[in-house]
Parts: sequence; C-alpha cells; structure tokens
Amino acid sequence: MNTPATAPTPPTTPASTPSPNAGGRPFTALVPYTW
Repeated sequence: MNTPATAPTPPTTPASTPSPNAGGRPFTALVPYTW
C-alpha cells in the first residue's frame, strides 16, 4: 500500500534539484543560462 505513494517521489526529485552551474537557480535544459 505504501509503494504507490513512493512512486511519484523519484521523478519529482531531479526536477526540484537546482543545477550547481546555475548558482543555485533552477536550470532549464531547453534554454541555456547565461547569468
């Protein structure tokens, strides 16, 4: 019963993780950041 609750967690983690190159700001793979 606890399995389906854990499933949506993994895909949300990488999306919420800011890129180290972005200076702590959320990076967009489609748009290159220049700041």
